[in-house]
Amino acid sequence: MKALILAGLAVPAMIAPFHGGFHAHLHDLIARKLELTAAQKETAHALIEAHKPALHAKLAAVIQARADLMQALTDPQTTDVQIRALEAQASAAHLDMELELSQVVKAFAPILTPDQQVKARQLVTEARAHVDAFSASFLAEPAAH
Repeated sequence: MKALILAGLAVPAMIAPFHGGFHAHLHDLIARKLELTAAQKETAHALIEAHKPALHAKLAAVIQARADLMQALTDPQTTDVQIRALEAQASAAHLDMELELSQVVKAFAPILTPDQQVKARQLVTEARAHVDAFSASFLAEPAAH
């Protein structure tokens, strides 16, 4: 999940104010922090639209593979071999999605100015710190009473 969150923040091409809800707010925030021009936003939108079918299909495959794995884990009849096979399928699906995200990043990166590239790396570093802090608090042992 950490990789997905970081990838989502690292992909300036995902900055498309055409979506509603939380994502629109997040995309707008990132666009402002990177100081994207209207032309850069249009390019980002075109790139994400070009990759959207593949991204949706690959995300659906990840969700399905993880759901299959979770279902197997709750079945006492599932063997270790089956769990390993399902985990391998889920990992492969996740890798496919990450590779697609990487293609979007590679397509958009040349459009950013050097200053925007530095800012984008800073945003990813900040996001990583938040994810790490959340993970640490989530995994922390409960305080002894």
